[in-house]
Parts: sequence; C-alpha cells; structure tokens
Amino acid sequence: TVARVCCDSKYPERRPRAGCALLKGMDQEIAVVFDGDGDPEERITVNPVVLALASPVFKSILTQNMAAQKSCVIELRGKDPDEFKVLVSFLMPASSRRQSITEKNVDLLLRWADEYCIEPLREECVAFIRQLPPTVERVLQAYAFGIEDHLEFCVKELVEVGEVDWGSCLKDAELMKILITHFMNFNRDRTKEVKDLRNRLKRGHVHTGGVLQDGHKLECGKCENKVQSVW
Repeated sequence: TVARVCCDSKYPERRPRAGCALLKGMDQEIAVVFDGDGDPEERITVNPVVLALASPVFKSILTQNMAAQKSCVIELRGKDPDEFKVLVSFLMPASSRRQSITEKNVDLLLRWADEYCIEPLREECVAFIRQLPPTVERVLQAYAFGIEDHLEFCVKELVEVGEVDWGSCLKDAELMKILITHFMNFNRDRTKEVKDLRNRLKRGHVHTGGVLQDGHKLECGKCENKVQSVW
C-alpha cells in the first residue's frame, strides 16, 4: 500500500522512496536462522516488513541482502530463538496488543531493543524498570544501558539502606568510580546532617508534631538517639 501511494501515477514527478522500494520487495516471509545447540539449526519465519519498520538494524540487514541478491535469510548466530519469539510477539500488529512487559521478560526485551535500536520498546522497558525495587543487578543494568538517572537513583537508595554486597560491580573500573563518588557524597551529606542536629541540640529545641524546631533548652534523649541512627 505504501509503495503504491508513493508510486501513484497521479504524481509522476515523485520518485519512489528507498524505503518504499524496500517494502515492495518484502512480500514474502523470510527465515531467521539460529544455532541448533548441537541439533539442526532452528529457523523461524517472520514477516520482513515488521522487522524493517521496527528496527533500523534489521532494515539495514534486509536492504544489504536484497542489494546483493541474496536469499532472504537473517542469521542470528549465538542468539536465543525463544527470546526472539518473545520480541516478535511485541512487534507484530495483532499479537502486540495482547503482550505485557513483566519482570520475567523486561530484561531480555531491553537487551534486544537496545541492540537492534527498537526505541519505542526500549523506552517502555526503561519505564517499567524504574518502577522496580533497586538492586545491585539494576545498578549493573542501568550502567550497561546508559540509564544514568536510574543508575544514580538505585545507588543512592541502596546506600541509604546500607547495602554492602557490591562484589558484582568490582569488575568495571568506571562503574566503581561512579559508586565511590556516590559513597563519598553520601558520607558528606550524613556528616553534615549529624553536625546540624548536634548544633541544634546545643542551642536548645522543642518538638512540634514530631518535627525538630529551635526553642528552649531541653535535654532530649530522643534526638541524641536520632543523631546516632543517622550516623
């Protein structure tokens, strides 16, 4: 339909766009080939138009194959065919309406969407991940995929709750620099908060509705305990 509109005889001065010519040549399903893991290779048939419209990477592969007059086959050696099936279910017009991003599939979907530049799906995955509890694994993920604000959020939250197991982050020097910066900022902020609390204790204070306020001299074990807990 797109190709017909572009090449309609009513517009003789308009040349067919390259994308239209590409879609016109994709009128048959193609095979996507995976390793067989010791068994015969696995093939999955898929509509090439769906791949080309969703991903500029797949579009480039298909364009090159057509230009070289190769058979319409995409080789994805080393990839998981089951993951590819999940990805395609999110790209097909009919099946995508029934799909939902979950904790079970979000990681694989983000990986594929990032590698093959499927931006709308990548954005949905990132939005979903932001709603999940921060973990060290989420720190690694945010770093790997360049989600800088979420990386900062996760590190800050984990430091706040006293996370000590950062072992999986030690392999990457750049990530460790980022973590150390956050650790130093956290200690600086906590030191300042403790100092402020102690100064207010010296000046005297009262509690109003549970909120610390300046006021008359008052011995307050409650605030001394808070100083220790903050530290």
